[in-house]
Amino acid sequence: MMLAIFPLPIVLLPGGVTRLNIFEPKYIRLVTESYRDGGFALLPYKQSTSYISHTNAKSSIAAWVEIIDFNTSTDDLLCIDIKAKKLIEITSVESEADGLLRGSFHALQHWPDKYELSKTAQNNKENKKLMSVLNTIFAEHQHLAALYPHANEQDLPWVCARFIELLPLDIKDKINFMAPESFEQCLAFLHTTINGHHNAPA
Repeated sequence: MMLAIFPLPIVLLPGGVTRLNIFEPKYIRLVTESYRDGGFALLPYKQSTSYISHTNAKSSIAAWVEIIDFNTSTDDLLCIDIKAKKLIEITSVESEADGLLRGSFHALQHWPDKYELSKTAQNNKENKKLMSVLNTIFAEHQHLAALYPHANEQDLPWVCARFIELLPLDIKDKINFMAPESFEQCLAFLHTTINGHHNAPA
């Protein structure tokens, strides 16, 4: 199986949702074909990189996303909401006539889900504080809350993933948290960054 590849300077972790405006013809085709293919690969890249080729896309980690809603923006552009189902590693890449990349892949296990964490970890005071801060952010920013009508704010890995997506970090640092073994590192980072301050991030 192969998926079309959409390179963007965006990191989306499993369960993450974002909104995209689509205007290039090859990506309009990607949207159409994604319904047949079960989604597409959202491939993050550093903003200093001007393009993604079939060479530097290989062996990269991407998010396998599905379209969950679509509309037309005020500029008459196609607007889609996408949700990350899982992470994948791209193993080979082909470039089609219009420049659209398509790659084969294998699925990756990301972080442990909440059922694999001990109740002690889930109920740890510092971890509960992270959950509370994210809940406050969603309450204060309705455009975010609208993307997550069924937010899992009591699921620690889910909460950590949303912070990584929302915080204004360098893209290369966000990409590091796509690694399967990065959960403990992420948790330590968030305890320092979020719980080390009295105010929630803007």
